[in-house]
Amino acid sequence: MPQPHWITQRRTIKMNLPPWFYWLLLLLAGILGLPCPAQAQMLGSAPPLQWQHKETRHLWLAGESGDIETYRYDKVGYQFLKTLRTTGIKAVAMDLVRLADESVPVPVVLAEDGIYRYTNTGLMPLVKAPHLYQQSPHWLLSTLRDIRFSMDLDENGLSDFILPYFGQLTLLLQQQDGSFQRQQVKLEHTYALSTHQSENYALTISLPAHFALQDINQDKHMDLTFVIGEQIFALKRTEAGFSDNLQSWSFAAADEDKSRQFGALLDATGDGIIDVLVKESGEGDSHRILVFPGFLNPATRVWQVSDTAAAIVKMDDELLHFGYGDFNGDGRPDLYSVSASVGLSSVLSLMSDRVLELDFNLYLQGNDGQFKRQRRASKTLHMALDLRQMSQDWLFRVTDINNDGLSDLIFFDDEQNLMLCFGERKTGLSRRSQPLALSVKGKPGKVVLLNNTGQTSIWFLQHNEQSEKVYIKYQL
Repeated sequence: MPQPHWITQRRTIKMNLPPWFYWLLLLLAGILGLPCPAQAQMLGSAPPLQWQHKETRHLWLAGESGDIETYRYDKVGYQFLKTLRTTGIKAVAMDLVRLADESVPVPVVLAEDGIYRYTNTGLMPLVKAPHLYQQSPHWLLSTLRDIRFSMDLDENGLSDFILPYFGQLTLLLQQQDGSFQRQQVKLEHTYALSTHQSENYALTISLPAHFALQDINQDKHMDLTFVIGEQIFALKRTEAGFSDNLQSWSFAAADEDKSRQFGALLDATGDGIIDVLVKESGEGDSHRILVFPGFLNPATRVWQVSDTAAAIVKMDDELLHFGYGDFNGDGRPDLYSVSASVGLSSVLSLMSDRVLELDFNLYLQGNDGQFKRQRRASKTLHMALDLRQMSQDWLFRVTDINNDGLSDLIFFDDEQNLMLCFGERKTGLSRRSQPLALSVKGKPGKVVLLNNTGQTSIWFLQHNEQSEKVYIKYQL
């Protein structure tokens, strides 16, 4: 299940700027001495890769330095093998792919000048292609933690690649002989500029993001969907391949004082048609989660989105994060939110004690499609948590950990203990959460969530008697 993002209020400027303006921003960043740790931060947010080659199970984890830690499984767990250096090619993302000349998945990385594949001798070029992720400072780009550059676009069993570039989207379609056919889709807006609503002026560039394959038109063809700023795009697929014509829908608010951010594309209303979840905020107004229902145009059978929200969930405080899952098992998505009161007392507490009071709310969807708040719990989050050991999304994670068909919630408490709250058919989530503890002494340094054939498992980083790193599986 795709993970939602933490929310930053912003106002988007829709502009189609020339490439020289983009590079001017990068030059100014260097002249002003602004931090540009793009490569390390982008790769460091990549999800782990897990695969099996013959009898050996492998694990790749992106490190904070921009390199990759490789592990090999033995009877104890995943033992550290070696560090794979990627700083020379400036890798920004990694994935497992299917290649024509390989019978098992192969790890690849997205580097500055294209795609590199892993071989016994190291990383070797697979296909060269320019893209907008190259040499981009992390502070300028708002979507770098959501780079998905590989998927089977033409449904031939082989992996293809998606790379945004100036004024276009490049599709690298892998053929059965291993070659790549390039298709370029013109984009009116390659990126959107945003000004942040805060005391300090900040500028963000939103690249095409949230790539996914979905049959939005219900014609048994998987269409390519993605988001740029406050606009959703869909590249329609037919028997002959992808069309050059883009469907689009803007979810920007008519009120200039309100800003919106993309949340998710999913069937939220239960009618089998993809809907849109959007986060809305405005100065002086309560934050809201909006559900815009999708529908098929009766005349054209083309997917469209209603301009009117079918469901509105209002927050009492500043919305920091929200997610979704089927917590009670009724087949309809439910929502949860994490918010905080932004007042003088909370600011002083955060400055002096590094403590922030968070409110957690669960909203169960009823038969009428509306979301009703089921429970509310206040929780104190100590900001002294070692956030270097986890991403922000890791503070709350939705998954079916016990394989009972209900979504469960995993989160860190204020003592940096990993807690588990099981899904429950009556109340949505169990009233009590339980800590996930290891049988060995010492708290884990890192936690990794792995998904293999639909089953999720939790792995804790420990050190063996030789002080070597090993990931040990948690047994429920």
